Formats: sequence, C-alpha cells, structure tokens
Amino acid sequence: TNNSDFLRRAKAGDVFAQVYVADYYHELGNEEDCLYWYMIASDYNDRYGFVAKNNLAYLYWQKHKSEGDLEDYLPRIYSLLKLT
Repeated sequence: TNNSDFLRRAKAGDVFAQVYVADYYHELGNEEDCLYWYMIASDYNDRYGFVAKNNLAYLYWQKHKSEGDLEDYLPRIYSLLKLT
C-alpha cells in the first residue's frame, strides 16, 4: 500500500490508518495535519485510539512547554493520558 491508500482509509474511518497518517505528517513536520488526524483517531477507545490520545498528549506537552503556556494546557493533557 502507499500513503494515498492510507489517507483514503483514514477518511473512511479506519483508526489504524488515521494514526498512520498522523505519524506520516509528523515525520514531514506538518504539525497541523498531524494534530488533526491524532484528534480524529483519539475519539475511539481502542488500541489505536489510545495510541492517538497518548501521542496527542505528548505533542501538546511539547508544543506548550516550548511556548511557555504549559500550565494552561496541563488539565487537557492529563485528561488525555487518563483515558489511555
């Protein structure tokens, strides 16, 4: 399979493909699309949904720590981690 197949599957609701696409965008440095696909996948309470929640929490922590506003986002980050 290629990346366009995963994007098609992600759009169709395949959670594994959504996490795969998020990882792909992360590797490219495309933070906006990466966060979008992790947010979509994090709506699911299955193996890959939990991976998405964990990765989303980490990316939020990383982003807001560097921006100096981590304290404001810690409740959101912790709530994602509690769900994993």
